[in-house]
Amino acid sequence: MKDQHTTLQIRLYRVDGLTKTFSLDDPKQIESTLADLTPTHIFSRDVIRVADRHSDITLPTTHLARIDLVSGRLSVWDYPFVVGAPVELAESDFWTAISNSARVEPNRYGDLPLFLDLTLAHCQRLFLLMEVVGGLPAIRLQRIQAMLRAQSLAFGLPTEGIGVLNLAHLTHFTIHPEPLAETDPTANGREIHELYTQPTAFDAGRRASNNGEQQFIRVTNNVRARS
Repeated sequence: MKDQHTTLQIRLYRVDGLTKTFSLDDPKQIESTLADLTPTHIFSRDVIRVADRHSDITLPTTHLARIDLVSGRLSVWDYPFVVGAPVELAESDFWTAISNSARVEPNRYGDLPLFLDLTLAHCQRLFLLMEVVGGLPAIRLQRIQAMLRAQSLAFGLPTEGIGVLNLAHLTHFTIHPEPLAETDPTANGREIHELYTQPTAFDAGRRASNNGEQQFIRVTNNVRARS
């Protein structure tokens, strides 16, 4: 069995839902591939080429929703983050963690778990836990919005390695619990605060797939509010 530090698995997730996996075990090829696929700049290029012993593929980055780099050499903590280090959760674990977090008190720095439910084009979803979150609630919301205005988002995978999300295909997101100081308790008995922003606030030029429609952001502090 190959050591996790001498293997690299690359998973390409296309916008249309199709996936392709490449497995590399040659140290030199791994080094050159990791040098070429810098996570923070993956989606700044026009095309991406990935090859292993069995196949070779070149795709426009606009066709990709995310890329996973599975290797024990990579950690989300190695990359800068605005609010916290996001880690992917399975959907069932995501909702369980939200329920459990309701019973957790913030520490003296005001840190609490924060959860993001991201929806991409063609209804692809990603569930993230922010392991470290600090600052005032309103500031956290501003930082999350700034994080999601970027070109891409690096996050930790459930096992090892990192994933990189192409934020050009993000259509909306939900935050749990509500990061705002006040909530609206009038929405059908659920504490929900909904914010609507025009596409220009999220760089409409890079989000042509929204066809000029409003971006939708739902911010909740009640697990029952999920739709």
